[in-house]
Amino acid sequence: MFSNLDQSKWVPILAELTQGRDPAALPSFRPRNLLDRTRQVVFRHEEFTLPDYRNSSLYNDFLRPLNLEQGLLVQLEAHGQLVGYYPLYRSSAMKPFDQDDRRFLSAAAPHIAHGLHAAKLINSMTYPVEPGAPVSGPGVVVMDGDGRIVGMDQQARSFFFQLAMHEKLQWSAFAEPQLRSLLDYVATKLRNVFSHGELSPSDGPPPAARILSHAAGIILRLTGYVTPGEGGRDLFVVLVEQIEPEALAQARIMYRHGLAPREAEMLMMLRRGPSVAQIAAELGISKPTAKTYVRNLIEKLGVSNLSHLRANTLT
Repeated sequence: MFSNLDQSKWVPILAELTQGRDPAALPSFRPRNLLDRTRQVVFRHEEFTLPDYRNSSLYNDFLRPLNLEQGLLVQLEAHGQLVGYYPLYRSSAMKPFDQDDRRFLSAAAPHIAHGLHAAKLINSMTYPVEPGAPVSGPGVVVMDGDGRIVGMDQQARSFFFQLAMHEKLQWSAFAEPQLRSLLDYVATKLRNVFSHGELSPSDGPPPAARILSHAAGIILRLTGYVTPGEGGRDLFVVLVEQIEPEALAQARIMYRHGLAPREAEMLMMLRRGPSVAQIAAELGISKPTAKTYVRNLIEKLGVSNLSHLRANTLT
């Protein structure tokens, strides 16, 4: 329905509306324990909401402004246990959900639940913090000579918002009209990272690069530049990229494409450029075995040859 949702705006609103409530018993929604898990997998809108639903603040302050008008609730189970619920909404301008949609979601639910289970396995692992490839495009933060935030785009705000949430900062701190608490938080983070004078004003200083590795597993690559500002005052421009460790990327593509651990390891190595023979020697396997792995990877990733396999974007 939408892309580029401003999480730093809407998540605090949702949190305020549901503060202190059991997520399984949100206002104007039927408590999850009253839904019949044995009868069906997908619930229609009228089956998981209460009669006063459209008079609730949750609907009028959150769902309605986002045009989330008609919904289904998908019940997710893995290995005989309830994993969670997946709400799916459409706007009033879209085609209403029909029986085909419900049948499709009923068939898809076990696979979604399996994905959640796999994600929990990944999150439970410990990974090294060496930087890998960017997860998405960079954000930009501009600071003045006193270390105050002059400007920040939505991408950078989203990156730091994730960190702040993991540090248990109050949701309400990011609901202020001018986002002053968020700006102060980002300024403090950046001053702590660039605390060794790399961004001191001078003629044409080289960019300073730093890795911010958060305990929650989020890794940001920060590249700072000094640029002249108005009135002869220098400004500090910091590019912010979220990156992922190679081990996490390897685990992610293994689950994403249904690869064996050795196949995922080989795919990561192929993308770095060595020959199949060199990889075989490094892994301590025979060259024919390595070629078998390559054939399996070409088939599983749906590419035509080794060159395309090397160039394949791992998503």
